[in-house]
Amino acid sequence: MFKKDMLKKLENIFKFKKTTFDAHSDEFEQDTLFIEVQECKERITSKGAVIKVIADLIYFSQVDRIKYGNMIKLIEQANPIDKNPFFFYDIDKKNVSSQANIINITERRISCHFFYTGEYDPEKGEITSLDMDCCNN
Repeated sequence: MFKKDMLKKLENIFKFKKTTFDAHSDEFEQDTLFIEVQECKERITSKGAVIKVIADLIYFSQVDRIKYGNMIKLIEQANPIDKNPFFFYDIDKKNVSSQANIINITERRISCHFFYTGEYDPEKGEITSLDMDCCNN
């Protein structure tokens, strides 16, 4: 439900060649922003569905290719429409225990909360299946 909106906004903010909800592999693909959803909290109100998504954003780069502070600058320069549903914290946190460090690649993370509001109106049709896509990676 929220994935399309979250993906598009992160693409606009960080401008990686690829942004994905797919799990990263041991190949440490560079120029890719991996979205790792930790938790979803949903609430249904009379005005619609509200979802709070807690996620880690993970990226790999050659050491010193993406300088410390670059991601903060991208967030600051982003269009407010794209960055307002997010709360970013622990920006550019380096994972020192990552296996990527062995091959001169660094793994960095950004933690975030994403707030999504969407339509919810069960009167509009018949429910034929449940979309369990919210927190499945």
